[in-house]
Amino acid sequence: SLSGYSIIIVLQGIDRERVERMEARLKEDILREAELYGGTIMVIHESDDGQIFDLWEHVNSEVVQTPLEVFKSLETEGLPVKYARVPITDGKAPKSSDFDTLAINIASAPKNAAFVFNCQ
Repeated sequence: SLSGYSIIIVLQGIDRERVERMEARLKEDILREAELYGGTIMVIHESDDGQIFDLWEHVNSEVVQTPLEVFKSLETEGLPVKYARVPITDGKAPKSSDFDTLAINIASAPKNAAFVFNCQ
């Protein structure tokens, strides 16, 4: 049964490069697993009413992308995007250097720039 299925991994003080290496490794693992199952992997979903279920999803290297790869593909398409990543541990206060990095990127952006922030 998948009910109550939950794994939370907290990596305090992790830097951008390590996060990106972990994402690249996860992508490799997903694609390797897909090779074993005819180009599919089992993905756990949650319905609107909170029910947990699994489905086999078809995947390949074009649909499995890291956030960095997504931004690079947008740049390749000619979109004016800039990728700046500042990993901040959930539930912890950001380091002063995190604020500095955010402030520098926001201050140097064009006035009509849009920003995308997300958490894990």
